[in-house]
Amino acid sequence: MSKKSTKPTRFYGQWRPHTDEVLWENYFQGKQNGFFVDCGAGNGTGWSNCYIFEKEFGWTGINIEASPSSYSELLGNRPDALNIHAGLSNKDGEEMFNDMGGGSGSFKHHPKHLKKLLGFGKLNNYIPVQVLTFRSLVSKYQLEEIDLFSLDVEGFELQIVEGMKGSKIFPNVICLEHSISGIDKLTEMLSELGYHLDFISFNNAYFSNGDTEKREWYGETGLQAKFTIEGI
Repeated sequence: MSKKSTKPTRFYGQWRPHTDEVLWENYFQGKQNGFFVDCGAGNGTGWSNCYIFEKEFGWTGINIEASPSSYSELLGNRPDALNIHAGLSNKDGEEMFNDMGGGSGSFKHHPKHLKKLLGFGKLNNYIPVQVLTFRSLVSKYQLEEIDLFSLDVEGFELQIVEGMKGSKIFPNVICLEHSISGIDKLTEMLSELGYHLDFISFNNAYFSNGDTEKREWYGETGLQAKFTIEGI
């Protein structure tokens, strides 16, 4: 396997250090031609945890986005990926998605989070969106290996993790926001699937299943305290 060990000059994820920078530093240095699944992909570039791997390292993957407006941008920004207008859940079918815009939409807002968003001037906008489980995604697209599974779903993480049960394959690394669903419950559910919590940086938690070597790198700001719902 060829390696590109030079660190990219630009990352696209949130925070400092960027989420995708933490992923590259800790898990994927030199990893070419990997495969990602990005759920809550937004427009595909802004605050993206996976774009850098496609752009710089030849990865391919699947972007999943429930918001129609974000999905429209996603199609233009990421034509080389498989882009799906849908959501992941613990069931196959249809669910109501609150498309509040600006990356704030969710199938299940925490009441405190929703109150804060409404206070910022966001408006409720419920629309029906097709959903499927992670295991159905794996089966439908005949996926054989997933290096990175990124979740940015504003409080719907537990349902998606539940939908991973019974999957034929599992991602090597999972990066997800924990501040709304709660790190303890997420860790408990993912441990049942063979994952361990590696570290937390800002509102992101990083899990792996032991198949991927990792470093201990958190950037100049160091390891961050856990965000909680009170801090949303």
